[in-house]
Amino acid sequence: MQKKLMAAVISGLLTAPVFAADTSVTLYGLLDAGYSARWDNYNASVSGRKSIDSGIANGSRIGVRGFEQIEPGVKAFFVIEGGINGDTGASKDGLAWSRQTLVGLDTQGYKLAVGRQLTPIYNNYSIVDPFGLGMVGQSSNVFKHIDARASNAVTISTPVFAKGFAVDTIYSTNKAVGSDEALANTGDDRYFSIFPKYSFGKSTVFAGYTQDKIKNAEHKKQYFDVMGSLDLDVATLSLAYARVQDGTSQVNGEDKKWDRFLVGAKVPYGNLTGLVSFNYSKDKNGLNEKVAQYALGGAYAFSKRTDIYVAYAQEVTSDGVDAAAAKVTDSTKYAYTVGDGSNNGLGYRRGLNLGLRHRF
Repeated sequence: MQKKLMAAVISGLLTAPVFAADTSVTLYGLLDAGYSARWDNYNASVSGRKSIDSGIANGSRIGVRGFEQIEPGVKAFFVIEGGINGDTGASKDGLAWSRQTLVGLDTQGYKLAVGRQLTPIYNNYSIVDPFGLGMVGQSSNVFKHIDARASNAVTISTPVFAKGFAVDTIYSTNKAVGSDEALANTGDDRYFSIFPKYSFGKSTVFAGYTQDKIKNAEHKKQYFDVMGSLDLDVATLSLAYARVQDGTSQVNGEDKKWDRFLVGAKVPYGNLTGLVSFNYSKDKNGLNEKVAQYALGGAYAFSKRTDIYVAYAQEVTSDGVDAAAAKVTDSTKYAYTVGDGSNNGLGYRRGLNLGLRHRF
C-alpha cells in the first residue's frame, strides 16, 4: 500500500504543471582612475596637491546582481556591491560591501527593496547634473544636502504610468554607513524621501521632499528639490533649485536656510561630449555665505564601456564662507570644496581631473 501511495505521489508531482523559473546572476564592475591636481586652499599656508586617485568620475566598484522569476509577473532580485580604491587596492570606507547590499521583489514594475541603497535624491541629481555627480565639477560640491546612500533602508518605486509619471521613495531607520539600529533607537538617524517624476520623450522633470532627523531630536533637516533634464536634440539642458532648511543649526532662533541653483548642459558631438555647469548657493540668514562653482569638462567614448574624461572646476566664495572655513581644523570638513566622485576636496577651491573609466 505504501509503495502504491508513494508511486501515486511521485506520478502526481511529475505530471503537475510546473512554473519554469528564470534566473540570472551577473558579475559587474567599474574601474575609474586618473590624475588630479588641486590648489587655492582656504588655508593660505597649504600648497597645491597632485595625486593619482581612484573613482574620480564614478566610484570604482565590483558587484554581483541577479534575479529569479518566482512566478509570472513577480521577480526576486538582489545586489551586493563593494567600493574599491583602484589606486591602492584597498576596499573603500574599510567595508567589504559599502556601496549597496539589498534584496527585493519586483511585481510588474512595482519594486520593494530592503538594505543599504542609493537614495532617490542621489539617483535623480546624478541624471540632472551634467557631470553625473562626479569629477571636480559635480553639483554635490555645492548642493551639500545630497546623501548618496542610506543603510537600514526600505525603498519603493513604481513603474511608469499615466503616460510618464512615476514615484520613488525611501525610508531608513538609521542611514549611517556601517551602523545598525541602537538600543531603543537612541541616536538613530531617521531618513525619509519621496520623489515624483514625469518623463516626456528623453526629458524628465523631478520634484522631491526629504527629511533627515535623529529620533526624538527637537529639530530636523528638510530639503525641497525641483529639477529637470531637458533634451533639446543638440544638447541636454540641466536645471535645478533646492531650498535647504537645517533645524539642527540655529541662527538667531531660526533654522539655517540656503537657496541653491544649478544650470548646466551636456553637448554631444560624435563620440565626444562637452560638459558645463554653474552651481550657486546663498544662505537666507544674513550670514553672507555664498559660493559659486564654475565647471567645464568633456568625455570621449572609445566604446560603450570605455572612455576618457577631463574636468576643471573653480569655486568663488564669500567672506562668510571664508570666515567659517578659517575655524575648521579638519580639512575633510570644509563646507565647500572641489571634491570628486570618491575624493574629498580637502579645502581646495580649484581642481583639475584627467582620467580613464572602464565598465565591465
